[in-house]
Amino acid sequence: SVEHLRKYAEVRTADSRSVGFLWEVLAEMVREERELFLIFVWGRSRMPEGAPPQRFIVDSQHVQGDPDEHLPLAATCFFQLHLPRYRSKEACRAKLLYAIYNCKEMDLA
Repeated sequence: SVEHLRKYAEVRTADSRSVGFLWEVLAEMVREERELFLIFVWGRSRMPEGAPPQRFIVDSQHVQGDPDEHLPLAATCFFQLHLPRYRSKEACRAKLLYAIYNCKEMDLA
């Protein structure tokens, strides 16, 4: 559940607005989308029953230009999400959904 994920999250950004958008968007997602989100940020589709082996880390992604034009980045090895400082929940939702449905390859460059 989103509350389980949130309970074990470590937020490393002062941008509480974007993080608030993230939690709201996750709460509004259907189960399949939340599973895709976990795969995107962790490489697994489910949270363990108890505490995960590592905390879910959310930090700010500093971008050039309009943050609403950038996708979030994930580091599955670290269970980490680099979140642009979105200006609206709608932008956060659109970019997050695009990322979880379309960004399935690891960049090994």
